[in-house]
Amino acid sequence: MSTKNSGGNSSGELPDRQGSSMKSGNLHIQMLERGGDEMTSDMNSCLNLCLCAIALLILYGFYVFFGWAWLTAMQELGEDLNWAFFGSMIAVGGGMAGGVAYSMKSQQIGFWEPLSPTDKRRDRDPRGKCCGFQIY
Repeated sequence: MSTKNSGGNSSGELPDRQGSSMKSGNLHIQMLERGGDEMTSDMNSCLNLCLCAIALLILYGFYVFFGWAWLTAMQELGEDLNWAFFGSMIAVGGGMAGGVAYSMKSQQIGFWEPLSPTDKRRDRDPRGKCCGFQIY
């Protein structure tokens, strides 16, 4: 995929790699030098595999513990736990929506963007309509 634009923009072209840098007017662009393999390690591969296996066992241990804790809490608290999470979802979601609405209103963007004098929406009836019925 190239970023080259047919409008005379040559931002997607790469220079010839004779040197590690090129001059373009007053702008000095230095090409990145792709070096050797930094990902190599002198650690024994068996030790590396054992450490990865231990990390995965710890990860899945937390996963199993969380599942057990969730099922235990559901048995003890039942529907109360579901309602508590539903209420926290509504509270957090409402707080985020309110914060975004306040921010957009103070910036006058989106729904609160002022209408231009030539906008056709300015001439419409300001009372609300839903499905063709007047609501207020």
